[in-house]
Amino acid sequence: MIKEFFKEKIVKFSWQRIWVVTIVVIVFIGVFFTGLVVYAHSYRDRILPGLYVGSIPVGGMDREEVVSFLEEMNNKLSEQGITISFDTGEETKSI
Repeated sequence: MIKEFFKEKIVKFSWQRIWVVTIVVIVFIGVFFTGLVVYAHSYRDRILPGLYVGSIPVGGMDREEVVSFLEEMNNKLSEQGITISFDTGEETKSI
């Protein structure tokens, strides 16, 4: 009875199954890398999405747009300076 139980559970070795599984894995890897290459190619001359400078999103911008944006922010900072405010309890002071 025990031998019969284990005889029914034994799966025969099959090269056909191995080839099918191998081909499916190779196709899956090929599709994955093809998608990866297409995604990278679509952002070849642009910054990847999700990148921020401070709280400002720069993802999707190209090189010229980012350089222009950073120069504009640098000029604004040079002209206006940085204002720091703090509360001493009695009054608010700015530097």
